[in-house]
Amino acid sequence: MRTDLDRALAVIQAAMAFDWTWTTDDLPTFAHRIGWQVEGVDQQVPTITTNFDVNRTDAMAYLDHKPRTVGPRSIQRIDYYYTDVVLDDPSVRPHLDDAFNTIAPRIHELAGEILTEAWSHNDTRMLRWDLPNLVVKLKVNDGSGLIYLVNPARQARDDEFDRMLVSSEDDAG
Repeated sequence: MRTDLDRALAVIQAAMAFDWTWTTDDLPTFAHRIGWQVEGVDQQVPTITTNFDVNRTDAMAYLDHKPRTVGPRSIQRIDYYYTDVVLDDPSVRPHLDDAFNTIAPRIHELAGEILTEAWSHNDTRMLRWDLPNLVVKLKVNDGSGLIYLVNPARQARDDEFDRMLVSSEDDAG
């Protein structure tokens, strides 16, 4: 089980310093800054390759897919693996938990912010830090460790949707 915590943290540090517009115009510049490769920014789904020493070097950019006549699309979030991805092998879980438990305080120190959210459900744990220019989520499950760099506007929209769901459940309750 390989991890690449130092590079994962370097990406967060670069993301914190980056002047985000949260559009596809950001992808080539940000990727170059952190040593990643990005292709097909004008395609439905860009191809992003990290420089991490793990078995899944692909990163995912989730974009707004609403039809546009002109201009860049907005980025909802960028996800990348900080561990190998191993399916159906319970023996790797302690290694994944160790990676999560090692990187979490380092992110917290780097972010210098109060932890916004923490949750655990079944075999998945997640921590979240809301920063001025991005939201960082650290996640681990039974097969991999992931980091999400989230557009703060998208996160605010998701949070509002979650509040509305809870409110409607309370009203129905």
